[in-house]
Amino acid sequence: RRIINKININQTPQITRQANQMTKQRFIVLIEKDEDGISIGTVPSLKGCYSYGSTLDELMANVKETIEAYLEAFGLMEKELPVI
Repeated sequence: RRIINKININQTPQITRQANQMTKQRFIVLIEKDEDGISIGTVPSLKGCYSYGSTLDELMANVKETIEAYLEAFGLMEKELPVI
């Protein structure tokens, strides 16, 4: 694999339970293409958070969904993660 692109992605706005405020977090996504032409997106700041797609649009939709699921599963929605 080789890195073909590095982009920032905004997580969908979330409402924090404590302050009832909308917050947005930004994440860097590293995009690689495998030998079959499938794009793989990895979020380095969220260990084990990655997704794939046949097109860049499909990949980005999948990555956004994966980030939301990751944050929900690990209870990280209430605190802001550092931006790398």
